[in-house]
Amino acid sequence: MDDAHSPGTVELGEGVDPELKTKLEATRMSAEERFEYAANSMWGMYNFTALRALMLAGGDWDKANEICEEVEKIMVGFVANEFYNEHPPGDPAEIAMDRPMAAGGITDEFRGTRDARNAVMADMVVMMNSYPKASFKITAFAAEEASYHICGGCPRKDSLDTVASVSKERGTPNLLEGYDLFRICAGGAEGYELAMPGVGGEGLMGMCKGDDHCEFRYFQK
Repeated sequence: MDDAHSPGTVELGEGVDPELKTKLEATRMSAEERFEYAANSMWGMYNFTALRALMLAGGDWDKANEICEEVEKIMVGFVANEFYNEHPPGDPAEIAMDRPMAAGGITDEFRGTRDARNAVMADMVVMMNSYPKASFKITAFAAEEASYHICGGCPRKDSLDTVASVSKERGTPNLLEGYDLFRICAGGAEGYELAMPGVGGEGLMGMCKGDDHCEFRYFQK
């Protein structure tokens, strides 16, 4: 992609309502809130999935990737479901879902629909607060189809690269070598049907595979 992207921003493609950017930016939590979010929500445990899967698979990366893919589908479906429910104050889902949605003023319109827009909205709120320096571009935002790009560097790939470089510096094996990141992310996109029957998803391209951005597309089946 030729567009320049500042770290930690959400950009909009041509034809996407400019108000969407304002709403999404308003869902960003403070550093203190993000700390609480990471400590209490299941997304705070996300980056341990690969290591746990590898242990369960006894070191077999093919089997570990299959486990990760299934876990990612469950997690994505769970997150989308959590967005549709109210939670008591202090509940992990309240921290991760209700607070940012309320701050962005998107609670009612999100819970009032079950379409492709919801998948992108859920992804954005979670990713923006899990990886505050990551940049995104929403390229389509309609009930029938919605899509976005991760631009300027994949935050999940950055985590894997850090593990690899630290392992090399310490002269220890990189336990995450062989983790098929694109397969897992694409599997997660497909998993939205668990939460929203009739809505499908797919991952297209991937920076971890040598492309210059990652694209995720959701659509009404």
